[in-house]
Amino acid sequence: MPSKILSVGFEEDSSSEATMTETTVRAIESCLEKGGKNSKEIDLLIHMGAKSDHVLGDVTQIQDKVKATNAASFQLKDIDKVGLLSTFVQAHSYIESKQHCNIVVTYGGEINRSNESVSLAASALFLTKSERGGLVFHRYGKHSLSKEFSPLENLPFTPNWIITFCQPKPLPQKWIADKEHHLNDFYEISFKSPMQITYTLMKALEKKHFTRGDKLFIWAEGSKKHTASIVWEW
Repeated sequence: MPSKILSVGFEEDSSSEATMTETTVRAIESCLEKGGKNSKEIDLLIHMGAKSDHVLGDVTQIQDKVKATNAASFQLKDIDKVGLLSTFVQAHSYIESKQHCNIVVTYGGEINRSNESVSLAASALFLTKSERGGLVFHRYGKHSLSKEFSPLENLPFTPNWIITFCQPKPLPQKWIADKEHHLNDFYEISFKSPMQITYTLMKALEKKHFTRGDKLFIWAEGSKKHTASIVWEW
């Protein structure tokens, strides 16, 4: 059974009282509102992030506050940046196997803007079953960031749209020469912000960039040169 990204919610809080749990709850509420869903329809909640309010994790607190009473839930800890793409693969696999049909994936951490301001932020994605499309390709590896290597190498098809995240340093210019199809806005969010993928995806959905059959390529590199990439067919 194919899957699709129905909606993306995003919440940012720069106040000193900001907590990861409350920020994530508001991101989920925004995501549900945009997708025309309610929390009772969630049957699986996957949470991960670089920040946590509680030693044992936040997912049960988040689930309780959002009133996702019909959902199973689990949290991934100590996974950052590249690990975000693994949650997309997991969610798609659950839908493909028909174990779950309505999955919310959340990510929480700090968002770094280009003006050097830092605030707490969370994103939520609602994934559900689809008539067609879904995740068609994923790859994990380890590469040295160089002008010679391109994340588009050895792809079995040409993507229509690209979202990238590179933690150690900015991407080589040759990788982002096609600005029309590269969706990142490097002037709004720092290239080091792990929120960049979900924020960019949300903005692209708001601007209705994708049409049926489009292939979206998402690539990320972490601080230890680990890379991951996925392709989502719309």
